[in-house]
Amino acid sequence: MLVKELAVYKSIYCSLCKVTGKKFGIFSRVFLGYDAVFLSVIALSVNYEKLNLKTKKCVLNKFKKCNFCLEGVKELEFIAAANIAFTYAKILDDVRDSKTVIKKIKSFFILLSLMHIYKKAVRIYPKLQNLIKICSSEQKKVENSKNTSFDSVSEPTGKMLGAFLENFCEGQFSKRILKNLGFYLGKLIYILDAVEDYEKDLKSGEFNIFLNKFGSNKNFMKKKAHEILNQITYQILISYNLLETKSLRFLLDNIFKIGIKSVQEKILRVEYNRRNILKKKKVS
Repeated sequence: MLVKELAVYKSIYCSLCKVTGKKFGIFSRVFLGYDAVFLSVIALSVNYEKLNLKTKKCVLNKFKKCNFCLEGVKELEFIAAANIAFTYAKILDDVRDSKTVIKKIKSFFILLSLMHIYKKAVRIYPKLQNLIKICSSEQKKVENSKNTSFDSVSEPTGKMLGAFLENFCEGQFSKRILKNLGFYLGKLIYILDAVEDYEKDLKSGEFNIFLNKFGSNKNFMKKKAHEILNQITYQILISYNLLETKSLRFLLDNIFKIGIKSVQEKILRVEYNRRNILKKKKVS
């Protein structure tokens, strides 16, 4: 990213951090990741022609100044709630499905600390709870099926993210494009997670679609993963090119046309953590 682009991206991160803490408490900021910032960029880009920034003291470090967006509070609050709800659901799955006692206990205590925040988030936005319930139910059904495929196992996450993203615009065409974009982004996230967790799941015995299909044949797994990710990325770019945005196109171009491909290549070399998917350089 250019310096100017990075500054705008950082201001969105700081704004989301501020909104998250204000709405759900200081502890909720612990779970803030760059995936949520990515969703924020999309939401703001389709709703605002210009982002006005204001310099204020950092909410975590009073000796540091940050730029904050004056627009998009409503969208950022929804994304903050979704980030908490999706995090809670993922940790709950770890508690239920983990086959290692240490991980199960660790996840359980994190879940307890997050429960109050999660209840507040879904009380304000009940549709999030419905999305998660549907996704979790479909995911378990697919993973327990004898005919599980890469397409079917990644579909629940795709449907959930697609249904979430379509909330950020009004027109039927735009809703359809955002839903389709979210669908393939969700599938991409699921497959990337499966690739990243391959070695860990191989040792723990937890479900992994690549282990289900190829066992411990790592080389064949990587070859197939590369093929699947290319297909999904192609569909993402088709939807993205149809997406009408009012601003922040330069940020989205960087993410969709450069960042996703870079992530794919790095994660297949097992040199990359998916939580840095939206950045080449960590924003401090």
